[in-house]
Amino acid sequence: MRARILELEAENDAYEDAFESISAVITVSVVVLLVTTVAALVASPYLVDALTVLDTPDTRSWETLPARVAIARVRVPAGEHRVHIDARGVVRDTTVNVEKGGWAVVSLMALR
Repeated sequence: MRARILELEAENDAYEDAFESISAVITVSVVVLLVTTVAALVASPYLVDALTVLDTPDTRSWETLPARVAIARVRVPAGEHRVHIDARGVVRDTTVNVEKGGWAVVSLMALR
């Protein structure tokens, strides 16, 4: 009978140790949850502002993009060709030499 009492006391001690460990883990988890919640509430206005700034596109370089782009493609035989381009009052006359199977580009910039 005495051995059974000692055995029950040992089991009770093991349960008490386990309970203390579980209680400590729960306490730490609750404290961490409270601290992170408070930190999130304090930081949320700043976080919203930061995310808004990050979500706003940087349009500074968009101002230099052309309002219109026109492209024309003309198949021509190999050789030298005179090219005349007229757009919005801007004229360009040039000569291009197209090799067999090749291509050439002529650009025109017409600002307002």
